[in-house]
Amino acid sequence: MLIFAPQLVSFFNGKAEVVAYGSMLLRYCSPFYVFCCVNQVYSGVLRGAGNSRAPMIIMLSSFVVFRQIYLFIMANFISNTIIPIALGYPAGWLVCSTLTLLYYRHADLSKSRLVEDAEKKAEASGKSRIKAV
Repeated sequence: MLIFAPQLVSFFNGKAEVVAYGSMLLRYCSPFYVFCCVNQVYSGVLRGAGNSRAPMIIMLSSFVVFRQIYLFIMANFISNTIIPIALGYPAGWLVCSTLTLLYYRHADLSKSRLVEDAEKKAEASGKSRIKAV
């Protein structure tokens, strides 16, 4: 994407100014897509472990609340140019990745077990499927 940015943007619009800005945005934002991968993987792990509330709150607070505050501060107090505004996306991804990783490292996932172990369930009911020889 970094090398062929102008060609990729020209698929959508051939105007020189659009291609220049689109290429610039692709080149600035695409290296940060690794944070999207981290977000999706660790949020998926937490959801799979039965904890869907924490990833939802982390993502909403990062992608909506943080990004809106970032854009307000950036546009009104720091720089109302395209690069700092466009970097709101990677900034949200970075915040979300950091919060998700911190939560994942400190969460006790053993308490949110969705499926009982078949052996323990069988032993509890007195019907063990494994027969002693």
